[in-house]
Amino acid sequence: MRIEAFIAVLLIAFSFNFVNSSNPPYVKINVEPYSTLYEGEIIDCNISNANNFFWKIESGNKHATFYGDDILLFDPEPMPLGKEYVNLTLYAENANGIAYDSIPVKIKRIYFGDIHWHTNISDAKYGIDEMYRNAIEDNYLDFAACSDHGELIDLPNTIFGGVRENDFIKTLIDLIMGKSEWELMKEKAEEYYMPGKFSTLLAFEWTAAQWSPGGWNGWNDVGHINFYYRDVYEDAPKFSFYTKLDFDDIFEVMAEEWERGHLNIAFPHHPQAKIYFNILGKKLPCSFTINWSYMANEIKNKEARNKVLRGGEVYSKWGCSIGQHYTPDVPWLYGYEEESFYNLTDAWMENAFWEWSENRRQCKFVMIASSDTHAVNRPASSLGDGNNMNNPSGLVAVYATHNTRHEIWDALNECNAYALQLHKLRALAKFDGKIAYGRWINCSKPLKIEITALATFDGIDSSNKSMRPHGYLESLNFKITDIWIVKKDKQKGRPWCKVIAHFTPNDEVAVASYEDNDVVPNDFYWVAIKQSNGIDEYMAFLGPVFIYDVE
Repeated sequence: MRIEAFIAVLLIAFSFNFVNSSNPPYVKINVEPYSTLYEGEIIDCNISNANNFFWKIESGNKHATFYGDDILLFDPEPMPLGKEYVNLTLYAENANGIAYDSIPVKIKRIYFGDIHWHTNISDAKYGIDEMYRNAIEDNYLDFAACSDHGELIDLPNTIFGGVRENDFIKTLIDLIMGKSEWELMKEKAEEYYMPGKFSTLLAFEWTAAQWSPGGWNGWNDVGHINFYYRDVYEDAPKFSFYTKLDFDDIFEVMAEEWERGHLNIAFPHHPQAKIYFNILGKKLPCSFTINWSYMANEIKNKEARNKVLRGGEVYSKWGCSIGQHYTPDVPWLYGYEEESFYNLTDAWMENAFWEWSENRRQCKFVMIASSDTHAVNRPASSLGDGNNMNNPSGLVAVYATHNTRHEIWDALNECNAYALQLHKLRALAKFDGKIAYGRWINCSKPLKIEITALATFDGIDSSNKSMRPHGYLESLNFKITDIWIVKKDKQKGRPWCKVIAHFTPNDEVAVASYEDNDVVPNDFYWVAIKQSNGIDEYMAFLGPVFIYDVE
């Protein structure tokens, strides 16, 4: 095995190339025109005889992120709507003039969203308009999705802890007048959609659990799952645990919706969660867990599952569902509160990776994160909900060409996404030169893994979005402190993982590479990145990537 770790430097004014004062500078971008580039990629370039160099997208800002002479493509301007390609131009200067090279490219930029939050349509405190308006006014998110509980949409919510004033009366009036909260959710998803600036997804949460009809005979085949439609389809339905009792029921009906043209994807969440009910003075626990082993092996219609399932929510205000026990070398930041934590082996995310890696299943599975907020009046807030959900929000990051509903959904569908705790940490991980989170790849041996990361910075980014989440008052001058590369631990067995490389760059920008000579079919890998501002620490989780065959 060979480990290499490098720290990229923000080269703003000076080059390490020897400058011959009598010659003009020279630059060359060594990329084929009309290539697709991902934010975070290192772009091979040649620069000579220059004392200053920078890159630009079209006529945008000067960018000075380089790795040696190579462009480090972080925080590029968004692709204009309607354009498939933009000009990437590299400039170099010295006293004798300026040189440049320009090529047309397609750029998949990183966009940030919170796609799991609730309103008083179901069991949360605030209205849907207030939640959407605050998300837009905060200018923090690129996309969002209201995911109210299917069993409470168009029904009284106070019976399950909702707080809407005069709820039964309002629900009765809506019923008499023919109003529908599900139709309202569709209307609001359209109303607040601003292509290029703020995208919305139509979603609902299927909330089967131990106390719902599907859980009365055991709760291995129930759990909480969010479903996201590709469009606001006029006749798209929502479902509840009253009619779709277990995993098979809900996956089958949503696969049928897909075949009807209602494209949708699914992400289960808070896999370790539990709550308590007070019944006749007794405090009784109720499971909100996800049994990944059952979902992988025991459901009957695996084809339906594979059509819609795309991964799991590794982090939300409930807590983090990876690390601690089965990857102990990776810190467990913002874990579950003890009272809301089941700590079941089958419910850890590491177990999901193991189950998906066995027998080369070929179905997708990626980590995302969001907030699941119920008691804060906007998504993506640093403020906790209190009680058993007192952690800061999670975020999901996606790589997409444009910030439109279809392209954000397509990125989630293809697993071009990763998970974050609260802050916008930009990152990219390549495995054998491929960007393949949540997917299966053939690779060479040794397997080369390359990681780049840009920590949260103060101010606004190149899309004019704020870098400061709601309620966060501390410094935004973060540094990447740690990068872990993690893989399946075959010696210990399911669900163990092991750290095979650990880097400590302690800089705003980090580049790391590693070669694994022990790669075999059915392996999986994932990456954890930690950033710190000296006061707080937050994580990003990328992957997993599954190995189908080794060439």
